[in-house]
Amino acid sequence: MSVIVNESNVSKQLSEFWGLENLGIEAEVSVCVREREENIDNDIMSEFEAGISYQNKRDLEIFLSKRINTKRYLLQAAGRLFDPVGFIGPYTIRIKCKIQEIWCLGLGWDDKLPKQLEVSWNKWCNEIHYLSEINIPRYYFQNSLPSNATTIQLHCFSDASKKAYGTVAYLCIELNDGNIISSFVASKGRVAPLKTLSIPRLELMRALSSSRLNDKIATALALPVSRFYWTDSSITYYWIKGDFNRHKVFVKNRIKEIQKLSDPKKWHYCKGKDSPADLISRGLPLNDLKNNKTWWHGPKWLTMKQTEYMAIIFRTYN
Repeated sequence: MSVIVNESNVSKQLSEFWGLENLGIEAEVSVCVREREENIDNDIMSEFEAGISYQNKRDLEIFLSKRINTKRYLLQAAGRLFDPVGFIGPYTIRIKCKIQEIWCLGLGWDDKLPKQLEVSWNKWCNEIHYLSEINIPRYYFQNSLPSNATTIQLHCFSDASKKAYGTVAYLCIELNDGNIISSFVASKGRVAPLKTLSIPRLELMRALSSSRLNDKIATALALPVSRFYWTDSSITYYWIKGDFNRHKVFVKNRIKEIQKLSDPKKWHYCKGKDSPADLISRGLPLNDLKNNKTWWHGPKWLTMKQTEYMAIIFRTYN
């Protein structure tokens, strides 16, 4: 309740200020304040509890229901999805790829989309209602960090395709009873650059993003975590393990930074089908993403003891 009251006071002060400046939006602010005060027990409260809420998607649904199949409208829709942590990365990467396609066609802002793009754009829009079915817990492990946790591990997976590349991180804790729990932490996805790059170079770029993401998460958590990095590219794997001075500038600079941010000994190879980052590089419909255990918890072997899954991966790789 105190959060609502404080927000109300601040909003009223801003309303008075805007009124003095003749900005003409004080009515909108007061309506917003009243709505929040009248809906304390509804979905709006989830915004204050978790910071981000997919429950309140009404604005986006209304916006998309009146959609116009133009470049301008598509960009406006993409900008309305606020997902800084990357919870729905495999879904948002699809619209990012469409934006790049449209840009390459040289369409005007209000030109109608080609038929093929229009179909995929409509399909993406029609999935938006599934956002209300995705529930993000406040804690990684149901409650705060369990007191009986013996080890904490941070795993980052990276993958790339010709269209996009991505990385996703998971936190794993082992309890003193031997059970291991894994949980999604964050993801990052990017569209592949227009300048054609080989898949190994794209994989290397994603490995670099994986190193950066892992470093930022470990710093933010301020916990004694063991870090692990996974790639399904054997070329990238051996590049990171080797001497960066052997390579040309592009590869050399990226390997150098990767080795600075991460311990090369902590890099491991895994099969592409085991990598959750594959979902970012290829995209996934929202209906499939909401119940995808690999995305929300990582591959099954993350809940095994390290000696066990390392033995399995070693046998598979060899």
